Amino acid sequence: MRNLRLFINRNAQFSAGPNYLSNKLRVIDWPEYPSSVLPHNFHGNNLVEFEMPNSRIKELGGLISKNLTYMDLRYCKFITKIPDLSRNSNLESLDLGDCENLVEVHHSVGFLEKLCRFSVSGCCKLRILPKGFKLRSLRFFDFKYCWCLEEFPEIECEMEFLAKLDFQGTSIKKLHSSIENLKGLKRLDLYGSSLKELPSSIGNLTRLEELHAAGSSSSAIWKSLQVSNFFPALVELDISGSDIVIFPAQGVRFASLRHLLLNNCKKLEEILPIPLSISTVEARECTSLKSFALLSDILILIKNSGTIFSNFLRIDLYRCHKLCANMRPISSCEERHSTEQNRVDHFEDRYIDIIFPGNRIPSWFSYSKEAHDSNLCEIDINQPHHWNDKDEIVLYVVLGFRVGITDPIMDNADITVKIHDRSDWEDLYTRDVTFSWTDSDHVWMLWMSYGKEVDVSRFRFECKSEFVVFRRVGIHFLKKHEENVRDEDITGDEGGDCWLDFMDEKRHSSISYLENDNKNSEEDFYCGAIFNFLRCGAIFNFLRCLLPS
Repeated sequence: MRNLRLFINRNAQFSAGPNYLSNKLRVIDWPEYPSSVLPHNFHGNNLVEFEMPNSRIKELGGLISKNLTYMDLRYCKFITKIPDLSRNSNLESLDLGDCENLVEVHHSVGFLEKLCRFSVSGCCKLRILPKGFKLRSLRFFDFKYCWCLEEFPEIECEMEFLAKLDFQGTSIKKLHSSIENLKGLKRLDLYGSSLKELPSSIGNLTRLEELHAAGSSSSAIWKSLQVSNFFPALVELDISGSDIVIFPAQGVRFASLRHLLLNNCKKLEEILPIPLSISTVEARECTSLKSFALLSDILILIKNSGTIFSNFLRIDLYRCHKLCANMRPISSCEERHSTEQNRVDHFEDRYIDIIFPGNRIPSWFSYSKEAHDSNLCEIDINQPHHWNDKDEIVLYVVLGFRVGITDPIMDNADITVKIHDRSDWEDLYTRDVTFSWTDSDHVWMLWMSYGKEVDVSRFRFECKSEFVVFRRVGIHFLKKHEENVRDEDITGDEGGDCWLDFMDEKRHSSISYLENDNKNSEEDFYCGAIFNFLRCGAIFNFLRCLLPS
């Protein structure tokens, strides 16, 4: 077997390792290799692939091959140290995942310029990595759950291809300023990490798109981000659980932000105007949140620049009770400004999806029905409604835990809305709502367009959940052509005065409700303001009243 080129073992059991292996071998694929060492006369001069996962190997000996490109030693629980690999200069992949007794990786690994993939994930005793990385070709580096790892290598050259770093389950407390040399970094996961701060150079990662810092380190991470105040490419930011009070902090800019997660920020009191690009805001369990501002142009077509705000907007304000309690009417000048700003072309499709505390259906909705704590509710349309591609609809669903459920549980409610076109049922929208224990009901409201013509004779609401049920449901039709007629009639100064008279009348009516009955009128104002602004086509005013600034 001196001329053997390939050795691939599948399921053959050996009681001991071989005494001899040919140095002409190009591939060794031997899971569960039974010996702690390689044959003393084997140097692997011609090896290209070396795979011995889940083996008893302890030492790699004098394994020398300039041709070696792939090394797989996963789950080798007896190996404690990776030796000098500088002679394996063409190595492209080194997988040491879950080598539970591995303590040290030789510093030469940090200078393998062709190394593309390097994993030490799950090496729970690993303490020593190369002090520096000069890995220009590295695309994947996995070091999660290296619980004893306290230092992250210094980045000694510009690395264009490494796109993701995940510090979960490590003991690394700080990063060197050279992190800025990771020019291609797009995602940084700090959830479950020990990091206490980020260097100011983090702001030089101009391609960074996702930053996840939820958890115990989130407050410290947020303070560090305020030093590096501009993140031009950041699309997703998660600082859930932090002690942030106001978002964003003064001077901090997220020009491209689309997804913002602020869940369980118990000290958060105010969300200031956020970028035009935003499409998702989660602020669940932010029990101190009192104010949430949205700019008027968040939902409009920016004609000059050609930029279109995402037609899909999802806001989750689960258990944000103080936000509802601190609503205020909008001044006349704000109403006038937002009216002028919102005379825009009709979106082809629109989905505005909001969850907030509440338990009543507005009395002026086109249709409403008590659901009697069931998982199914149907509403018949008196005369089939012809829904064209310009009409819009508001769905309003009150949900809560089934009566008698008192345990602090969490449940996902899968809500499906269907329409009947006088011949068959058709799915309209599906929404998954996460409920943590609360004795308060919540509203899921969807404002949407449909994009095609259909005659609707019935709506069906279905909730797949063991614990969450419908209290009541409502539907309200918005005729787009009626809005257009109204806008045409309200022109010039006279039209503006008519508009303000209308808004003042509605506002004073709402205020009188508040004066008469604090709790019920507060919710009437909440719902009434939504409807008034919806009727008049003022998207911004609708959201501003829902989420006051």
